[in-house]
Amino acid sequence: MTGWDSVVWAVGNATQAQLFYRTVFGMELVAYSGPETGNRDHHAYVLRSGAVRFVLKGAVDPDSAVADHHRRHGDGIVDIALEVPDVDR
Repeated sequence: MTGWDSVVWAVGNATQAQLFYRTVFGMELVAYSGPETGNRDHHAYVLRSGAVRFVLKGAVDPDSAVADHHRRHGDGIVDIALEVPDVDR
């Protein structure tokens, strides 16, 4: 392992969460996906802090996998991506 790529979160309100992380922790917004970009399932905000990216996902569709996970577990990490020198090895 050479480093972190991203940490993906399921949150109840992705718009509010990304604003909090940007305001309080100074994270930079680098990408967005949501209804305005054709993604009708969920909002996803990609924030960067140094070498780590946080992806904050919040459901738009109440039947989505993000909504289902959030109902069962609340806010939390759903995926971690690590950087490796050779993915095939």
